[in-house]
Amino acid sequence: HGNPPHGELENRYGCKSFGGSNPSPSAKLSQGVPCGPEPATHVATMQHTLRAATAADHDFVRQLLLTTSKDYVEQTWGWTNEIQQLVDQDFERWFNPPASGQIVQVDGREVGYLKVADHEDGVLLDMVLLDPAFQNRGLGTALIEPIVQEAHANGQAVVLQVLKVNPSKRLYERLGFVVSEELPNHHLMHAYPPKA
Repeated sequence: HGNPPHGELENRYGCKSFGGSNPSPSAKLSQGVPCGPEPATHVATMQHTLRAATAADHDFVRQLLLTTSKDYVEQTWGWTNEIQQLVDQDFERWFNPPASGQIVQVDGREVGYLKVADHEDGVLLDMVLLDPAFQNRGLGTALIEPIVQEAHANGQAVVLQVLKVNPSKRLYERLGFVVSEELPNHHLMHAYPPKA
């Protein structure tokens, strides 16, 4: 059972790019790989800045993806040479600067990667990756809340997909996301705009 069914490769890790630009399995490693649960109360949120990702960020983002996602991928599908190869191929598909993707910086240091895309339901939170040293400190909330607020101001939902083994689901629930569909290894989640 080490090998995931073929269809699973398109939503391997966390968040599949549904229908948008280039659906890839790595969006997989995405979606929930990220922020990890954050305490309900935390010290003042650290200040962060965002800049457009460039080709020079390739190795940083790839390493960040492995650091934040490998455990969840391994718990779900195991970790073999084949899985490693699929993760690498997938990364090369979705890492496409400068077309999309932003680098998260704190005090001038690269600490994360954020990617948002259009989706048939509104906005796809395609990838949120944070250096483990910067998780559980309010940064995930600070990154995601404005995306949800802007989408809701435009009457749109925000969509993401997270591996069931990924504890980030609790963060998403705190930010207003609800499970809209159960997939074999993932939760599809939506943050719907408030009803008028």
